Amino acid sequence: MGYTTEQLKEMANDPSISRHEFRELVLKQFYEDNATPLDDTSIYPEASG
Repeated sequence: MGYTTEQLKEMANDPSISRHEFRELVLKQFYEDNATPLDDTSIYPEASG
């Protein structure tokens, strides 16, 4: 259920979509696009041992 950048631009100018709804959509899209499993060792190398 992803949106293209063009679709998001159109939605940003759509008066029927509230700013809050739009923000939620963008955040959801961002997290879907950048979904990677958390790996503590990349943040805290000492956690690997």
